[in-house]
Amino acid sequence: MDHGTNYHTAVIAPNRTTEKAIEKLTIGWLSWAGPPNEFIADSATEFNNEVFGKFLQQFNTKGIIIPPEAHWQLSKSERHGDILQHMLTKFEDDFPIETYTDLQNALTKSTSAKNACSLRHGFSPEVLVFGKGIKVPGSVTSDDELPAHILANEESGHGLRFRTQLAMRESARKAFYSADNSAALRRAALRRDRPDRGNYQPGEWIMFWRSNENQKGWVGPAKVVQQDGRSSVFCLYLGNLIRAAPEHIRPVSAVEAQLIKDPHPEVSDMLQESSRTEHRENHTMTPISIPTSQEVQPTVSTADQQNPVTIPTTQSESSQQPDQEPEMENTPTENIHQELRNAIETPVPETDDELLCDHLICTDAETFLTCEAEENLAWRLELNVPTEYQETTSIPIEDIILLATNQKKQRTEVKLSQLTPEEREEFEKAKTTEVNNWLQTGTVCKALRSSLSPEQVLRCRWIHVWKPIEDKAEQEKQNKTRKAKSRLVVLGYMDPELETIPRDSPTLGRQSRMLILQLISSMKWILTSFDIKAAFLQGKTQEGRKIGLEPVPELARAMKLKENEICRLEKSAYGLIDAPFLWFQELDRTLRKLSFVPSPFDPCVYLLCKSGSETPSGIIGMSMMVSAAEMDISWNN
Repeated sequence: MDHGTNYHTAVIAPNRTTEKAIEKLTIGWLSWAGPPNEFIADSATEFNNEVFGKFLQQFNTKGIIIPPEAHWQLSKSERHGDILQHMLTKFEDDFPIETYTDLQNALTKSTSAKNACSLRHGFSPEVLVFGKGIKVPGSVTSDDELPAHILANEESGHGLRFRTQLAMRESARKAFYSADNSAALRRAALRRDRPDRGNYQPGEWIMFWRSNENQKGWVGPAKVVQQDGRSSVFCLYLGNLIRAAPEHIRPVSAVEAQLIKDPHPEVSDMLQESSRTEHRENHTMTPISIPTSQEVQPTVSTADQQNPVTIPTTQSESSQQPDQEPEMENTPTENIHQELRNAIETPVPETDDELLCDHLICTDAETFLTCEAEENLAWRLELNVPTEYQETTSIPIEDIILLATNQKKQRTEVKLSQLTPEEREEFEKAKTTEVNNWLQTGTVCKALRSSLSPEQVLRCRWIHVWKPIEDKAEQEKQNKTRKAKSRLVVLGYMDPELETIPRDSPTLGRQSRMLILQLISSMKWILTSFDIKAAFLQGKTQEGRKIGLEPVPELARAMKLKENEICRLEKSAYGLIDAPFLWFQELDRTLRKLSFVPSPFDPCVYLLCKSGSETPSGIIGMSMMVSAAEMDISWNN
């Protein structure tokens, strides 16, 4: 892809060798566009080698290879590659891609549509490259010549093939406009990378980030060798030279700095000597004027007179200094500054999940607790917190109360790693019960992964809580006061239609509740309350909505899903943004079939009247209470 015009080409490479990369680059770009000034690519092996470097050198092309896992440095190419991938997925729905010929044809149609329909500085990429738009044969609005239209109207074999080409061109353009308005690609473009923490000096200890199959997280400590501008930092780790992006590097923390044992002191001395030499060279380039004794008359105190200091007064005397200045010992102040440079606190995490903490206190740990124990080991720490509110603090008491309330709610969720084996077994049974509820209500069904676009596939997670047993008889029967409750919740905030689908649902008001209680008392009815089991699993999904679900292992095993299969939601589920709305719609339809009539004053209140009578025989306050004088309706229906 051309960086200046966004002109995009694509060819198929049967393998990832350097020879094929050179061949396809020559066919796809050099044969018609000529050699570029710069060639930027990722750190794939077919580009990052001497043979490919010599190939670029013969064209006087500067080769730039980005560090591993730093794809944001190729943000434009990566973003347009995602658009092309999205177009191919949409294109394959209309014209299946089964061979290399089909793939190359789909690539040609997709890149042609993208270069013709996208804009760069008010012009399409093909206009910026060729000076005019490419001819579109068979276009009703653009092609005034008759031969193409006549061929498209014939029933011969040539006519059928030409109409297929026109349909493929139409499908590719539709796919481009779909990708151009993709919410998933828009969210990816709005994501920010980790901010740059500045330049790193040779010899500085750092940690670098790695995310691959073998390891994921901060690795180190490593020592900086050299920083190559704003794109790469070379560091030494376990005798290996590592190349990483500046955004993937942070200074060591205070605790990490105490554990550092330099395994290569000779390399460290060489780096420090190189840094000092560079500093002296830069320092001697700046001329400094030394004043004479007539210009400056220093004042000497009585204490200084006892230990006089000889100050050169002329330029000749100052030039008699030795070429190599003696190394001075670091003062305590310099040692402190050096420690601060080598030990900087860890930057703030990027994700919100890592920002929550309770009275965090940081200190340097002199010893570490180690223990050989079983898995799922948890450490518990108790801190003494003052019970009285300190008047000297600047935090308002309302904020502290709100923080404590929110944290109390968050602590209701149970972490399985902190439970005993018996309690974990109880939650496993609760998860099995929840999965059976999903299957019995027909909430999900099997679907091929390729039948849904990636943004339509949502993730889900388990939420575990302890639910109190309020019935005394049930407590005595089970010999416990609480039971495990597991709920499978869909991550509805990832829904691509989050801002467009209806999600409003009514709530019973206070006045309506008081009127229901008054009517029950006046009619001398019996007040009854009940809870509907798995309520949100009863609602049906909205028409035209296709939602896939990446199943949890328990659900995948119960449905016997294959690797290319996922779940498709047939009904509503907990976590969906429109789950309350769908539940209200389903309950409203059911109550109307049972002859209940909604109140004109509150949609959550339903009245039951016998045929031919205006006196109500029952009333329901939705999700709150139900009462009736005569319930002659079969609730099983």
